[in-house]
Amino acid sequence: MELATDVAGGEVLPESESVIPPTDEVPAEQETTPAEFEEVEHDGKTYKIPRPLKGALLMQADYTRKTQEVAEQRRQHEERVKAFEAGQKTHAEHLSDLARVVAYNDAIAQFEKADWPQIRASNPQLYNDLWFQYQQTKESRDKTVLALQQKVAERNSNAQRESANRIEEARAALARDITDWSPELAGKLNQFAVSLGFTPEEVGQVTDPRIVKLLHAAYAGNQAKSMQAASQKAASVEAAKPLSTVGGASPARVKAADSASDKLSTDEWLRRRNAELKHKRGR
Repeated sequence: MELATDVAGGEVLPESESVIPPTDEVPAEQETTPAEFEEVEHDGKTYKIPRPLKGALLMQADYTRKTQEVAEQRRQHEERVKAFEAGQKTHAEHLSDLARVVAYNDAIAQFEKADWPQIRASNPQLYNDLWFQYQQTKESRDKTVLALQQKVAERNSNAQRESANRIEEARAALARDITDWSPELAGKLNQFAVSLGFTPEEVGQVTDPRIVKLLHAAYAGNQAKSMQAASQKAASVEAAKPLSTVGGASPARVKAADSASDKLSTDEWLRRRNAELKHKRGR
């Protein structure tokens, strides 16, 4: 391949070749604008994601939240079912114990009706056997009563503990779902419920947070309606106030002057009017 020569006579590279190889890269000034990003919060952390993916991420987060809520509701329902079944079983056991106590009392009553001196005189062995059975029956009755009392006390303790747990769970749910939840707001909701016709005892038995949320929504709507009515009333009162006259004269003075001028004769009124106009022209 022939080499080209420069003006000074030196050798140069062929015109078809170059020291810098060709490239397909786009110059910096021609680079495309990066995709737009948005910041989203997920699990307490902030991420930058392309804007088209924001909707999908929010939908996924909403689906996850609803799934968790359904799972929590299912768990609470299963716990209530288990508690109900356990309560039914305990109740049946209590009835069985009560039946035994009643049977023991009936047997003891029969023993106490016996003529013990006559039995001992006629048949000492029978007397000893019956007396032993009598004492055993009373002992069995006392043991059954004591066991029943312990079961009832345990059942009441469990019921109180479960009630406290439900109340605590309800408070946590209300604090999470109602931004301004506080003991003061709870007291206002109780008063509002009583004003609707509920008794304080009925209000005190409410532990389901869903019912409290409905009551809060009704209370908020009632408050907004009352504020709107008060605002409209204030606007009506403001609009009904009389306007002050130009020059500082009060409406009462203007009305009095008009009333006095109505009592003047035509000639007197014209005389005074001409004098007033002459006085004004002379200023």
